[in-house]
Amino acid sequence: MTFLFWLLVILLVIVILLVLLTLVPPRVEVTYREGQLGVILRIRPLRITLRSADAQKRAAKKEKKERKKQKKLEKQKGKPKKAAKAPQERTVPLSRIALKAAEFYRGRQGIPVDTLHLDVLIGGEDPASAAILFGVSQSALGMIWPILEQNLEVKDRRIRTQLDFMAEKTTLHDAYIVAPIPLFRVLRTLIQTLTWLVAERNRIKQERESSYTRKD
Repeated sequence: MTFLFWLLVILLVIVILLVLLTLVPPRVEVTYREGQLGVILRIRPLRITLRSADAQKRAAKKEKKERKKQKKLEKQKGKPKKAAKAPQERTVPLSRIALKAAEFYRGRQGIPVDTLHLDVLIGGEDPASAAILFGVSQSALGMIWPILEQNLEVKDRRIRTQLDFMAEKTTLHDAYIVAPIPLFRVLRTLIQTLTWLVAERNRIKQERESSYTRKD
């Protein structure tokens, strides 16, 4: 009786969590400011930092030290660098699986995005070239945005281009993106991707078997 009671309690808690996550889906916040990337996962009332700007700086410094250390060791040993191993052949490339999963997640309505703010700073050593690039970017945005609208369902969008003759180069100055993660859409995407992957592996297997049969 006690086991059954606790089992029902656990199932009830799971159902409540699923309902809450459906009503208030988690959201991913991506910020890019001054060359630093930050990623935050918000599950109300929780706030989980997946990648912070400070952590990115520390990782870059650590990676730089590791590269210097590795070069120093290679010079001391006098050994050539080891050639990278060739990637193992996969029946279905990961890139194809990722594209298919993105297609399933997009669905007919598009990928939901609450906020999409982009600020592009256009500059260059030559003011005339920077001015021409500014005009080209305005025309390019007009052509690219309809394509994005076919794949994204954006509620609040703002894309600005600024011309700065003092800037040395064109950069993405500031970006702020907030996207919800609907639970049912994620589960549907997972099921559809796994189903497609099994069917694709079976198809590849049948093609190989048929090719071997023809050779024999």
